[in-house]
Amino acid sequence: MPRIVTYYRSIQPLGLVVTGAAGAGKAVLALELLLALTDGRNEGDPVSIRIPLSLWDTERQPLSELLQQRLTEAYDWPVELAAGLVRHHLVLPVLDGLDEMDPWPSTGSPDAEATRAIAVVSALNAYQQSRDAGPLILTCRTRHYEALAVLSLDVGDTRAGCLNR
Repeated sequence: MPRIVTYYRSIQPLGLVVTGAAGAGKAVLALELLLALTDGRNEGDPVSIRIPLSLWDTERQPLSELLQQRLTEAYDWPVELAAGLVRHHLVLPVLDGLDEMDPWPSTGSPDAEATRAIAVVSALNAYQQSRDAGPLILTCRTRHYEALAVLSLDVGDTRAGCLNR
């Protein structure tokens, strides 16, 4: 665990995609990293919060609103405090389950209609490419993540590869 914390802190901008097979421990690793970063948090470091991606209504809710909502729900913080943290990129979202956003056929290949997952990839790329890129950690099955990168390019999102770490 100390090596993953050191590795994560060395990445610029702060962004990590944890991939692996089903049951490989992606969510556990991401949660352990979240806890270690929280334990070693210094003033000015982002506030970590776990967000199951299945909660995100990508059609109606921008990423900034999702982050703000989760902070107010999880920590019972005032809306103004949560909004300020999000605005100043002082939130570290640990986003779990990109591969669970859309139904996947039994073949294991992605459906060309994986619209929610593609929307997430696009939103996260925009989040990471802003002038003051926000930190993030994302989990996804390797096969699904690789397929989503191809699907994203097929629908014209040329930023799809930006989350590859």
